[in-house]
Amino acid sequence: MKASQHKTTPAQDAVAEAVQIVSQIEDLTERLNELKDIIRNEALPAIPRGANNTYVETSVGRCQVCIVKDQLVLTKGTDPMVLKASLPPQTWKTFFIMKPVIRRTAADAWAAMSMKARSRLGEHSPFALRPRLAQVKLPRLPKLTDE
Repeated sequence: MKASQHKTTPAQDAVAEAVQIVSQIEDLTERLNELKDIIRNEALPAIPRGANNTYVETSVGRCQVCIVKDQLVLTKGTDPMVLKASLPPQTWKTFFIMKPVIRRTAADAWAAMSMKARSRLGEHSPFALRPRLAQVKLPRLPKLTDE
């Protein structure tokens, strides 16, 4: 049997098609962002003072351009716990709320817990294990360049 006549499995065919689609999506997303920049650059100066949106009328419909408030974020690399230790408690409370988040290692701790220890948490367990789906990570196609 020649290499060109080699049969592929449905999974191999699906991977090949999915890789092509991801590549198309990336290219289209890049173009979409370029078009949004053009729309923004034209629409923002037309927004009346005090308003927070405007519309661009087209033959295919109306596009809304909204101004959103700037968002305060931590700079990359900032450790919030180091920051907490360096700020007075009232200043910390002014800027942050503490949000409980389950640790990544909690599933192992939960699995290691005895049934008796779990029952101490109450009649209805505050935890449940959600089954995970297998992740599918597709290979990337090299970018095609126009020459």
